[in-house]
Amino acid sequence: FMRMKYDNNTILFTNENLSYEEIINGLSIENTITINGSNREKCDDMLDRFDKIFDERRRARQKRSQKEAFLYNDLKHIFDLYEPEADCFTEERFGTKARANDTNIVRYDAFGDGPKFVCGLDALSSRKNHEESCLVYSIGSRNDVSYEQAVHKFLGCETHTFDPTIKHFVGGEYASWHPWGLGVDGVKAKAYNFRWKGKSFETIIKELNHQNRTIDMLKIDCEGCEYETMSPLFAAIASRKIRVGQIQIEMHMKWQQLSKPQLSENMVKLITHFFEQLDVAKMRIVHKEFNHWSPPGNKNVEYLFVSEEFLRHANQDAVCY
Repeated sequence: FMRMKYDNNTILFTNENLSYEEIINGLSIENTITINGSNREKCDDMLDRFDKIFDERRRARQKRSQKEAFLYNDLKHIFDLYEPEADCFTEERFGTKARANDTNIVRYDAFGDGPKFVCGLDALSSRKNHEESCLVYSIGSRNDVSYEQAVHKFLGCETHTFDPTIKHFVGGEYASWHPWGLGVDGVKAKAYNFRWKGKSFETIIKELNHQNRTIDMLKIDCEGCEYETMSPLFAAIASRKIRVGQIQIEMHMKWQQLSKPQLSENMVKLITHFFEQLDVAKMRIVHKEFNHWSPPGNKNVEYLFVSEEFLRHANQDAVCY
């Protein structure tokens, strides 16, 4: 059996009927749920309890941020309001690139700068085997294709990489490359001596004819474009115009903000609005880590957001047999 501790409750998952002595051997039976392999109803009840706790955590954060966001107005503390509030039972770090001349990527061997935290890969893989191919978008690459390489090997998803700041894409074996920059439609942008006109998520999805598809995994590292592009995406998710299972995103401070000890009022509003829209889209905060590989002075934060629907499905897949 597998045991999980959660908010002072011990949850026991098993495919067998255990004796009383077997259950209490090393376990507290108080507040214990025994999940039999054939009893999906009991498992669903257990998942309902988790969802209730996740919701309570979110409400506590919303209450705190509404009152005190402008008190957390420095680079060090602003993201302290936005901690993980839900658990993916099968969360893992994913995406280490192979060493030189080594194509033998090993699952779970994901260390260093580059890998992302993901949720429910086995649930996603099993769904792919029965339905249409899974779909992955990777926004920002700079020709580091470790994420695309891992998706190709372990999931086999249809993958699209978007980056207007490279001339030649080295990951053609793993993904289709589009030299498009995520942004506001038609608005000019530049970086690394490259210039382009932005495309919104809705425009990208329409041009790729993915309107009726779910973006199962969306990886975003666009050096600050997230503040102007994610709110429209969250609104589209909330209205069911776009479906996204999970988002791996690196959030950046605006460059003009980095040299100042206090955040501007506008920057605080951008961050609080971002998470307010995340809630409207019914995405849960599942993982967070500061990126200590960022240049000195940069306060970039990596997040994993998972839709309520897919998180429930992934957790159900992990513990309900």
